[in-house]
Amino acid sequence: MPGQPSQSRPSGQSPATAFGLVAIVMGAILYVLVYANTNWHPYAIWLAAWGVTTFVFYGLDKLQAQHQGLRVPEKVLHGLALLGGFLGGWAGMFLFWHKVRHISFWLVLLLSTLLHAGLAYYLFWR
Repeated sequence: MPGQPSQSRPSGQSPATAFGLVAIVMGAILYVLVYANTNWHPYAIWLAAWGVTTFVFYGLDKLQAQHQGLRVPEKVLHGLALLGGFLGGWAGMFLFWHKVRHISFWLVLLLSTLLHAGLAYYLFWR
């Protein structure tokens, strides 16, 4: 109701902030774990860590959508894709059949794919 305080956000924290922080921690932990246990190029590890994180968050959002739970904000999903999680975004979109009708997701995933393809080209083949 208008004029009443929201009961869904403890201590004024927005869902985007909470989900974003959890995603950053998860991606960082995955990066460190893979880096410590492989001899992969750091950029490949970066893409793998953010890809897995993005895939998990797409799956979480789909699950929450099916059960009318707290949704992962779109800006968090877009941010994860732009950080390097575009492969997880594409996989999540098609494996969970989630966000396929949203043109903004197609555009952000395409932009992120092109951005990181260019960066990979620069790092590995220039």
